[in-house]
Amino acid sequence: MGDAKKFLGKGVALATLIGAAVALAHAVKKNKKAKLLKTAAEDAKGHVLSHAKKLGGVSKASYGKIVDSVLAEYANMKTFSKKEIAEMAHELKDGWREVGKMLKGKKR
Repeated sequence: MGDAKKFLGKGVALATLIGAAVALAHAVKKNKKAKLLKTAAEDAKGHVLSHAKKLGGVSKASYGKIVDSVLAEYANMKTFSKKEIAEMAHELKDGWREVGKMLKGKKR
């Protein structure tokens, strides 16, 4: 009976270690994906601003179209899920006021 308990205890300990290793690997992978998303969002913002500057002044609607066209290119790369692309689009479109002020400030 004592050997069975030792064996069971070692099995539970091993399962716990494996679970911890899997959780750590998942966290590292998720962290890498988060960094990649952040980099892509910053890159996309640069492309959007570049397009907007070429047009001179842009309205909120035209800014939204620029965001959609830039992120359509990212969607074609298939690096990110549709949900991640939609989140980036939402975040970029929410930054319209900041971008509008920035573009107006550049004209002076």
